[in-house]
Amino acid sequence: MNQLPAYSVQTAHSWNTINWSPETLPSLQTVRTFTGSLPLKSNPRVKGKQLPFRFLFEGKNEHMKILAAALVGKDASKNVFRIDLNTLVSKYIGETEKNLQSLLQSVSSIDILLLFDEADALFGKKHADQETATDDLLKISEVFPGTIIFSCNSKSNMDNAFIRRMQAIVLFP
Repeated sequence: MNQLPAYSVQTAHSWNTINWSPETLPSLQTVRTFTGSLPLKSNPRVKGKQLPFRFLFEGKNEHMKILAAALVGKDASKNVFRIDLNTLVSKYIGETEKNLQSLLQSVSSIDILLLFDEADALFGKKHADQETATDDLLKISEVFPGTIIFSCNSKSNMDNAFIRRMQAIVLFP
C-alpha cells in the first residue's frame, strides 16, 4: 500500500476504554451492526458477503472520529486506511475525479475500510459549486465495493445528495 495516498489507522483501544458521548454511542452501534462488528440477526449481508456501506462521522473532534473508524475496522477484522485528500484534489478540471477513480480502482479488490477525513474537500457544497461535479464524484465513490467512512466538521457543509447516500451519520460533539 506504499503507492496509495493513504496511511494505516490502528488502535490498541477497545470500545470499553473510551468514554463515548450519549449522542455518539447509539449511532456507532448502528455502524458496527452494518459493518458486521456486532453479530446481530439484522446484519445486512448477502450470501455471506458484506455489502458496501457509507457512513458520515460529523464533528470537530478529529481524534475521536479517527479512533472510532479504527475500532470499527478492528472489530470487523479490516485494515483501515485514511486517505490523504491533498494528493487527490487538483486545481485542474477533471483531475480530482481521475485521482479518486484511480485510488478506488486500485483498492477495489482488497477488503479494507477507507476513511476520507475532511471529506468536504471533495464532497462539500463549496466544492460542488467549483470545477468538479459532486454527482461525478459520488458515482465514482459508489464503485468501491467496501465500506467508506467520511468525516467532516459539519454536515451542513456537505452536499445534500451526498448526505442522502449515508447509511448512518454519527455525531461527535
